[in-house]
Amino acid sequence: MAGSDKSVTLMTERLVLRDVAAEDLDALAAMRADPEVTRYLAFEPETRAQTEAWLARRIGYNERRPRDSGSFAIVRRSGGEVIGWTTFGQSGKSDGTHVPDIEVGYALRRDAWGHGYTTEALRAVLAFAFGRLGAQRVFGECDGLNLASARVMEKAGMLPAAEIEVTGRRGVRGATLRFALPRGQWEASQDGSV
Repeated sequence: MAGSDKSVTLMTERLVLRDVAAEDLDALAAMRADPEVTRYLAFEPETRAQTEAWLARRIGYNERRPRDSGSFAIVRRSGGEVIGWTTFGQSGKSDGTHVPDIEVGYALRRDAWGHGYTTEALRAVLAFAFGRLGAQRVFGECDGLNLASARVMEKAGMLPAAEIEVTGRRGVRGATLRFALPRGQWEASQDGSV
């Protein structure tokens, strides 16, 4: 599998996506403690200690070789502040003949919502997953009530793939929407044939 880089930095027009680092703790802890940011995520608002433990795990994933998972800080190029994070990782094990699907996730602090940053970041992660990791399919999921997240995946080129009935973090049953992008569809969109 591709992706043996020591550290990764992705650049977009307005953003830098780089491996999360210990110095991101303050910014990430503020986001992960915000009930509006975590409203549709799989965890309740966190304490600083919980975010610190999460961050340590994510830094560890970023250091694994070959690179098959990790987390990026989403940094606004103008100003240099961390405005969110995105994660990616293999869904399943490789059998040696193909790369498993890659799952992506993301979150942004509230004051950065509505500016297209998440779509911009997701497009960069998709290019990384297909180009550097050799993914054959990338997918993401969101709470069925999180229409903004569903729209982000659609704008990034992902296609509705399934609606899954799940029991959420508070024991409430609801729908999870899955979006996916097969490699062939991504490649066609890169050469302008879609």
